[in-house]
Order: sequence, then C-alpha cells, then structure tokens
Amino acid sequence: MSQEPQKPASPAKPSSGQVRLRAATMLLTAPLVIAVTVFGGMPFTAMVAAVAAYMFFEWNRMIRTRRRDVRAFTAIGAIVVACVAAWQGMWWITAAALASGGLIALTFFALRPPLSLWFAAGILYCGGGAVALLFLRYGGAEGHIQVAWVFLMVWASDTGAFVAGRWFGGPKVMPAVSPNKTWSGIAGSLICAMLASAAFAMLFGNPWSSEPALTGLLVGIAANYGDFLESWIKRQFSVKDSGAILPGHGGLLDRLDSFVVAVFTVVVLSKLGIVFTEAARVSAA
Repeated sequence: MSQEPQKPASPAKPSSGQVRLRAATMLLTAPLVIAVTVFGGMPFTAMVAAVAAYMFFEWNRMIRTRRRDVRAFTAIGAIVVACVAAWQGMWWITAAALASGGLIALTFFALRPPLSLWFAAGILYCGGGAVALLFLRYGGAEGHIQVAWVFLMVWASDTGAFVAGRWFGGPKVMPAVSPNKTWSGIAGSLICAMLASAAFAMLFGNPWSSEPALTGLLVGIAANYGDFLESWIKRQFSVKDSGAILPGHGGLLDRLDSFVVAVFTVVVLSKLGIVFTEAARVSAA
C-alpha cells in the first residue's frame, strides 16, 4: 500500500534580507532578459532553450530519477530541437520533437508508470512553455512587444501578490499546498496585473479601454494558478525549492512557474480570439 508523501514544513515568511536579495536578483536579470527579447533571433532562442533545458533538469531532479542518464539528456535534446524548430517556423518538427521526448519517457519507464508520466509531463511543461513563448515572439512583427507585455503582467502579478500578502496578510487560500498564499495576496496580484496591462497599452498610444485590463485579469489568474500548480507538484515529492540558481528565489521552476502558465494562456486564448492581444501592439497613430 502506497504511503502519502511527507509534507515539508511550512516555510516562514521571507525576511527583509531575503526581500532585498530577491529585488537585487530581479534588477540584475530583468534588463538582460528584456534586451535579449527585443534583439530576438538566435540569442533569444538560445536563452529560451537554455532556460527550458535547465528547468527540465530541475524537474528531473525533483521527481528523483537519475540526473545523468540517457533519458534525461535525450529529453533535454528534444526540448532544444523543439525550440530551434519553433524559431525557424518548422512547427511539425517542433511537435515531433516534444512528442518523441514523451514517447522516450513512456518507453524507458514502462515498468514504472507514475514516474514515466511525471517525466513526460516535465517535457511538455518545460518544452511546451518554451515553444509557446517562441511562438509569441516570432508570431508577428511586434512579437517582442507581445512578450514584453506578458513579462510585465506576470512580474506585476508576482510583485502585487508578494507586497499585498506581506502588508495585509489574512486568511490563507490553500495552506496545504502553498502555506504563504493569502487572499489579500491574490487580490493584489490581480489588481497589479490589470493596471500593468492597461498602462502598457496606453504607453504605446492605445486609448484607454477595459479590454487590456481584462487581459491582465486573465493573465493574473493564470499566473496564480501556475504558482499553485508548481507548489502542488513539489508537495508530491516533498521538495521545498526546485533549485538554488537564483538567489532569493530558488530554482528556475520556482521563479517561472507563473510565467509558463501565463504564456500558455495568452497563446491559447489569443488563437481562440478571446484575449485582447491588440493591447500589446503599437498604435498606428
């Protein structure tokens, strides 16, 4: 009979020193990310592929498979191939690369079905998120603005949640999954995402409209869902942080959990015509 995974102790609220460390990490990395995003091309594709590959490395370590075997390296190779193919617009190769990575997981872990499913999910989560971002970047002439818009909404959502949660506190949302998440933090994240989206649209000459704010609300909801999702996954394996590569933040999975789901959401809803993607376009006026 399987046992329930042991839950790690609830983390304490970050100290002022940790807050300063987080802010310093953000101030150092954000300008570089924005600059590479605007430049595009191979540098942007290489950055996205490297980040996705390292995210999968963290994922693989988190689910406790062997980190340096042919399965992990093959999966990382599939993610990199998918990213390069997406950059070149060869979407059938992109899909084939991600699918082959999943099939490798199911084949090599055939005798351990739960592990194979987690391994395949990691490929789709890390690789699929990277491909969605590349699709957003290269899907149009103003892709760099679209990506910067999503960056801004997610950063605003994360900052609003962090600040409001610390200042106001209050009831927890799902303490068994994410002990520090409060309803005040959720409210702060959604308000900040809405304001950031509306301000970004107006910055590029678009008139005030409720549609960019609504987009910010949807992205804020997706970002919070991504945060809870990654927290839940870590609880399944009794892991507190996915890594320690980013001082004050933990691993790349910890830092980009909300962003991955937000990018998926923007791409899917924009293709369905539900989300107001014109908010991120430069006005012709």
